[in-house]
Amino acid sequence: EEVKRFIPVILSVEPCASVVKAPEKLSCRIWKFQDRTYLLVCNLTREGVAGDIWLSGWHADRRDLLGGDGSEVDGGRVPVTLPPLGVVMMKLK
Repeated sequence: EEVKRFIPVILSVEPCASVVKAPEKLSCRIWKFQDRTYLLVCNLTREGVAGDIWLSGWHADRRDLLGGDGSEVDGGRVPVTLPPLGVVMMKLK
């Protein structure tokens, strides 16, 4: 149910930034939909994970739409802290 509202984003084929670097224990996927960038990050382990995700594009703002800790974005660096098997879907500007 939580994912249904993101179906238009997930199905988007608009060209977007890419994930350049991410911690090994995190899985990331990025989309662009209606001029907004969306980043999904999943912790694949049964332990908490913290680290930085680096994107090819520059972003100045982050709004967590599902999960997350609301850390601030610093250009192409997106800091994340996720609990075991945690997920965050964020909208970036």
